[in-house]
Amino acid sequence: MIFAVLLLGACSPGVEVYEYQNESRLDHVYMKKGVDFSRYKSILIDAVSVWYPDASAPSLENAAKAKSNLARGQALFKQMIEDALDDVYPLTDSPGINVLRIHAEFVDLRSIPPGGAIPADFSRKKFRTRPGHITLVVELMDSRSGEVLARAADLGKNESRGGDGVVDWDAIEADFRYWADILRTWLDKVHHLETEVS
Repeated sequence: MIFAVLLLGACSPGVEVYEYQNESRLDHVYMKKGVDFSRYKSILIDAVSVWYPDASAPSLENAAKAKSNLARGQALFKQMIEDALDDVYPLTDSPGINVLRIHAEFVDLRSIPPGGAIPADFSRKKFRTRPGHITLVVELMDSRSGEVLARAADLGKNESRGGDGVVDWDAIEADFRYWADILRTWLDKVHHLETEVS
C-alpha cells in the first residue's frame, strides 16, 4: 500500500487534519495540526519494508540473498538513526510514554536501467521515484496510541545500480545517513536545541 493516504489526500474528506510543511531538504512533509513533538524524548524504529516492481522480484535461487540484504538494510537504517540521535534521543524497543515511533518503507527502483519505464504502480504515486534510486516513505507515530503524527517522502539522492541480489551499500548508506541527519536537525529544532554540524 505504501502509505496510500500519503500525498493522495493527507486529510479526511472535508476535514484538514494534516498541514503541508515547507522542508527544503525533503520532497514532501505533512504534519498533524497541533502536535507538540517536543514531548517525545526517545525513539522506537520499526523494521523497514522494501517495495520493488514485480518484475524485479528476486528469483528463487536468490531469495535467501535477498532476505539477507533486507536484514542488512534494516540493521543499517536503524544504525544510521541511532548514530544520529542516540546521544540525546535514546532508541528503545518498546512503546511507551513520550516515545516516537518511526515506520519507514522504501520504494526500490535500482534494478530499472537509466531511462527505463517506472511501473504504473509507482508512477501513479504523488511522491517522486526514479530508476536507479530508492525513495523513502515514512510515518511518525505516537508509539502507544499508534496515531500518525507526520508523513514524509523523499527521493534518494544517490543513484545505486542494483539487480537480483546486488546492492550498492555505499550509496544506500549515504541516503540513510542523509535522512537520519535531517531527522536529528528537526528533533533538535522542536526541542529548541542547537544541532552540532559534523
